[in-house]
Amino acid sequence: MTAQGQIRPEEARTVLVWHTVYVRRRPSMSYALLDAARVAKAAGVSLGVLKTSAETSETHVRKVIMIERIEALATAAAESGERVTLTSEEFWLISKNW
Repeated sequence: MTAQGQIRPEEARTVLVWHTVYVRRRPSMSYALLDAARVAKAAGVSLGVLKTSAETSETHVRKVIMIERIEALATAAAESGERVTLTSEEFWLISKNW
């Protein structure tokens, strides 16, 4: 029996996407194991763009907070030489700055 949110082996597969990206697929969600330094850099660029915007909506504020968290986690992982796993939605938020 698997806990809620866990991927059972029969419903998941790992696919090499780039040389540093592995995607773990599940019917409703995708995860990617990424180079932490690249994620931190992309998140930093995304934050710079978002913070120059005059937008003050709740959605905008939530995006900024989420990307700040991604940047902090990725920076910590990069400093330890590790990679970081993002959901497809998290990757989408920063992917334009990849």
